[in-house]
Amino acid sequence: MADAGIRKVTIFRSELPPLDATNLSYNIRYRVVSEDRNRSSAWSNITNVPATAVGNVSFSINITTPTSGNKVANVIWNLPTASYSSFDIFVKLVGSGSASSYPWVYAGRSSTNSYSYIIPTSITDPTPPPPTETPTKILIAVQVPSNPPTKENYPTSNIITLFESGEITI
Repeated sequence: MADAGIRKVTIFRSELPPLDATNLSYNIRYRVVSEDRNRSSAWSNITNVPATAVGNVSFSINITTPTSGNKVANVIWNLPTASYSSFDIFVKLVGSGSASSYPWVYAGRSSTNSYSYIIPTSITDPTPPPPTETPTKILIAVQVPSNPPTKENYPTSNIITLFESGEITI
């Protein structure tokens, strides 16, 4: 019987590539390779597999001032039920203006459920003319990795956002 040796392969969420930030889906293509690796099929067409909402997780943010002088934001979060191999971290530093006028900045990618961010001593005010000012508040958001790293419009959409903190006084 020709179908007797068919094997099924399961690809776990942690093994998927980063989400496509444009359409919030995983771009997948595959090919079949024989066990002896002598034969292989052509690559499949690219298929978009929609991402499922990750839901909110609990988190803790602690601001410390080490002896070096710069303040550090240490964030720790619970892992979501679905496994992920890394997380994108976004930071918004706020000065004297409204938090909505300051941009989210990609801080980096973490392979664990914690991240430390060194808070700069000055930021550029987004309203013209751009003077510099001292940040007084910080907001932190953690998301499932996307390519390119793009801050999701949370809370209107929570497909990839694990959490977004409120304003924390520095």
